[in-house]
Amino acid sequence: MRRLKMLLASWLGIMGLTLIFLLPRASADSISLSLNIPSSALSGVPGPYGTVVVNRTDSTHATITFTANSGFLFHDGASAAVNVQTTSFAVSNLVGFNLGSPHSPPILTTTSGQVDGFGNFNLVINNFDTFTNATNLISFVLTRTSGSWTSAMDVLSVAAAHIGVCNVGCSAFSSPPGIEGFARTQQAVVPEPATVLLVGTLLSGLGFFGRKKFIETLRN
Repeated sequence: MRRLKMLLASWLGIMGLTLIFLLPRASADSISLSLNIPSSALSGVPGPYGTVVVNRTDSTHATITFTANSGFLFHDGASAAVNVQTTSFAVSNLVGFNLGSPHSPPILTTTSGQVDGFGNFNLVINNFDTFTNATNLISFVLTRTSGSWTSAMDVLSVAAAHIGVCNVGCSAFSSPPGIEGFARTQQAVVPEPATVLLVGTLLSGLGFFGRKKFIETLRN
């Protein structure tokens, strides 16, 4: 029993130190999110519909890339939307690509507002026209102008896109025409670094205290 208590105390200490030392650092990192939660208009169309890659290049910059999966394009009107986990940010290097003919280059603008069925987003990217300028890739750079991001996980809380269903090769939208709707990623749940640090410190303290009491018991 004594040996078990000693092992438990040691384990708590090790886990606490591990949490502390594995806190996100200021190095670059990236995550890939799936656009796999459809609105009712897309509920009969199997997903996932695309991916959103968050590439945090440093503590205040991140490149966001939306890529449509095969058989889908990003429609006009809230073509891509994100909730950035800060109110102080700027957008640059906004570009869009598509498969070429019969499409024309995307014409992208930024705003904020409601995305159908998914609430308000603090950054919404609109594309011009429905099919002609439809795009299968949208990319932009976020610059945080106050504070910092400790990891790619805490750049966005959620992302969404306006999905148009197209035929093989995406030379036309699907038949019957006009099958389109919205899809979003899972909501991000990221513990604050201060919380992780507190938990790690408490576990280390419990481990140290338990080990100390065990040694005192042996001496007595």
